[in-house]
Amino acid sequence: MWSNRDTILMVGVIWVVLLMWLFAVDFGRPPFPPASPISQIIFNAYTMVVISAGVVASIFIGAMIYFVVKFRERGHGEG
Repeated sequence: MWSNRDTILMVGVIWVVLLMWLFAVDFGRPPFPPASPISQIIFNAYTMVVISAGVVASIFIGAMIYFVVKFRERGHGEG
């Protein structure tokens, strides 16, 4: 059913999507330096939310990409 190759490829696709996400959001860094201790707390929460969303999104998107490529129908298109 699942081979080691399938597992490695799926994990690889998920890592690539996660790294693209982190690069796009500047690895969770806030857009400007904090002005007060309270804003530092808010920026820390922002960073945690951005990275958590990236992990969840990369698992979902990476699995979708992997399954679409692996289980695509070959040669039976409409046209």
